[in-house]
Amino acid sequence: MTSAVNRCLNEYEYHQHSRSCYKAFNERSKYSSAAASCSTDGGTLAMPRDADTNTFLIDLKNAVDNTAYFWFGLTDVQQERSWMWADGVALGSFRPWGPGEPNNSGGNEDCAEYWKDDMWNDVPCSASRKFICQVTPN
Repeated sequence: MTSAVNRCLNEYEYHQHSRSCYKAFNERSKYSSAAASCSTDGGTLAMPRDADTNTFLIDLKNAVDNTAYFWFGLTDVQQERSWMWADGVALGSFRPWGPGEPNNSGGNEDCAEYWKDDMWNDVPCSASRKFICQVTPN
């Protein structure tokens, strides 16, 4: 029987705790374009729902670029201050936002990114960021 590690797409890395495969992309795009790229691989933008997965994703993105901001799959596009994961599940109790975040500065910060000190931040979805995709092993 093939292990889950071997069932990840090319260049994706398996994370045992979340039982998912992840890849940090070293290219910039708007949130919607990043989500479309992940969809092409059969997945979504990454969903760090707990501390263990969040740490794994931070290490993954920092190995690609430790100074860039990265999209992950969390927005409040549907309803302001009602943050939802890319799969439509509401944000739970794990929420390592940066100090004073999310603040919706300017009134249109509806997408989440890894920001300073690897904390979460809300930013306009039209910003250009690198991104992390998540797929289920085959």
